[in-house]
Amino acid sequence: MARNVTGGGGKRWAVEFANLREVRARFNEIANTISGIQGVRENATASRIINSQFVAISEFLRDRIRSNAAGRNVPNRVQDAVFAFTDFSKGQTARKQRSTLVGVRKGAPPRRYNRLYVEWKGTGKTIGMSLATLYEKGTRDKRIKPRRYFRDAYFTSRSAILNRLTAAYKQAIESFNRR
Repeated sequence: MARNVTGGGGKRWAVEFANLREVRARFNEIANTISGIQGVRENATASRIINSQFVAISEFLRDRIRSNAAGRNVPNRVQDAVFAFTDFSKGQTARKQRSTLVGVRKGAPPRRYNRLYVEWKGTGKTIGMSLATLYEKGTRDKRIKPRRYFRDAYFTSRSAILNRLTAAYKQAIESFNRR
């Protein structure tokens, strides 16, 4: 719940929240209200705080996935294929929400990369699959056992990511309160 608080030399904005989705919605309400009252400068400061935290979080998760893969004997070429994409002008959802992408390059066609993509002859046709997928999920005949390097890194990092995002939104709100 957002509210206008007066006292101590001027107006202050405060927010109470129960979860991250609500935090994001409330923050956007506050940012839109304040940018109309105080101008664009404060909104840019808050956006910079949040954007820098999104970048740090995506790099944190990328590094976590890489270290998880290294600990589970996933080949170096798959570890090196883990990436974090943080261009906010290109990385927005259809609803214009900030987003970053952390993933693994698979080397599949049309951008074929033979060090990451493997093909073999099946029954009457050629079958292909990414090494990243093979080492994540394993094979049916258990020649390559599932390593779950990506999935486990994500699930063990979720609470740390949510804590960092919550702290970023709190810091952005505090930047509004300073004015």
